[in-house]
Amino acid sequence: MSLPRHLLAALAGLASLPAGAAEFRFDGQLDDRGRPAEGLYDIQLTAFPAEKAGTSLAAPIVFERVSVTGGRFRLAFDLPAQADSAWVEVAVREPGNGAFSPIPTRTKAIAAPLIGQCWSTTGDSGANPSTNFLGTTDGLPLVLRTGNVRSLMLSPSSLQAPGGRPMAISVVGGHPDNSVAPLVLGATIAGGGLAVDSNSQITGEAPNRVLADWGFIGGGHSNTAGFDNGTNTTGFTSVVGGGSFNSAIGFGAVVAGGNGNRAGGEPDPAPTIFGHGAFVGGGVSNLAGGPDSVIAGGRENTASGRNSVVAGGERNCAGGDHSFAGGHRGVIRPRDGAQPGTACSGFNSSGDGNGHEGTFLWAG
Repeated sequence: MSLPRHLLAALAGLASLPAGAAEFRFDGQLDDRGRPAEGLYDIQLTAFPAEKAGTSLAAPIVFERVSVTGGRFRLAFDLPAQADSAWVEVAVREPGNGAFSPIPTRTKAIAAPLIGQCWSTTGDSGANPSTNFLGTTDGLPLVLRTGNVRSLMLSPSSLQAPGGRPMAISVVGGHPDNSVAPLVLGATIAGGGLAVDSNSQITGEAPNRVLADWGFIGGGHSNTAGFDNGTNTTGFTSVVGGGSFNSAIGFGAVVAGGNGNRAGGEPDPAPTIFGHGAFVGGGVSNLAGGPDSVIAGGRENTASGRNSVVAGGERNCAGGDHSFAGGHRGVIRPRDGAQPGTACSGFNSSGDGNGHEGTFLWAG
């Protein structure tokens, strides 16, 4: 009786002893009814010189009553001495039970020791990290998948440092739609992200994006580090720790978390001041737009002056340079010509370029 159709072999790897040797080793994985197989099986191996063509290098080799534990098994076999590599077809059946059921793929043999060429799924020993590694040897990204979608990508920059090494490596984790803008150096997205319009409970959701060199996003979704004006440098080294709908667009600007917060820059669509060093600790819909400005938290606060601070509360405006506001609806007038954002909107400017600088206001 032939093997049931639901019994499949998943090939985990094949390796040989050093080039020119005749002995090969095969590590495989066998699933039975969608679960790792347990027990004894007959396994047939046939070696070929190419992936899809060529006559077999030797007669099929049958291994009877192979012990499979946790779905894993290992086989050793010989080929003619001149065969330093091969593509192998596998077939399987229950012990002595009729014809073999073939697996419709070939797996490439590697003419080298197992260590340094194939990594065991149960671990290796004696590896030398200078010569034994997982990765690429060209300028293409290394991608890891889970559920057959990208979960982690390590991408070397096309710009090279002295010695031919990449200038920087970008790391993109989390949702497969998370992205780093082209030519950006050394960016990191640790995780998080959502596909656009993928969640009926959220409006305007999006993946995480880094748009400037050495930008960082820790997690959350719909977050942006850097500003897209085609330079890759506006907002470099900016950071968004997490949360959602947050953006850090000034050089060295930081949003630790929260929702709808922004560190650096006047409101969209076209900021002219990018607010280097601005910081928002959290809260909701806060804008630290002035250079080196700080908002600790709260809701709908604006710090648009240079070195201005909003300690917290709601709808406070620290519009003057070196000003401090907190509480509820405290307003320190912004500089002349500013585009200050929600909490500072609708009020007359100070009439000069500094706002009402040096003002301390605690409003109730």
